[in-house]
Amino acid sequence: MPHLQIETTRRVAESIDLGDLLANLAQWFAAQESVEPKAVKAYARIHDHWAMGDPSRSDFLHLTVAILSGRPLDLRQVWSRSFHLMLTEAISHSPLSDSTGITVEIREMDALTYCK
Repeated sequence: MPHLQIETTRRVAESIDLGDLLANLAQWFAAQESVEPKAVKAYARIHDHWAMGDPSRSDFLHLTVAILSGRPLDLRQVWSRSFHLMLTEAISHSPLSDSTGITVEIREMDALTYCK
């Protein structure tokens, strides 16, 4: 805990430096006040098959941030906006930037049942 889980299409993964993006996300999050740096894990799942409901969006780049429950809403909102900005910047030079849907979800894991 915490987990930074990128899910994206193969086309997006091949059009950006995914390793660099994961490292940047992990380093930024590890520097946050209430985050234990050694616990941060960042990884990606690349999808070869997907469908989009909006035909103007042919690809997606989604980040799920899984954290233990208990942090205030305003902090989680700041994190969400910051992560979204980092994803937007990472894809900004890609030819897929205009057709990629970028989303972020901060997901709370129950601190009473999470075990490591």
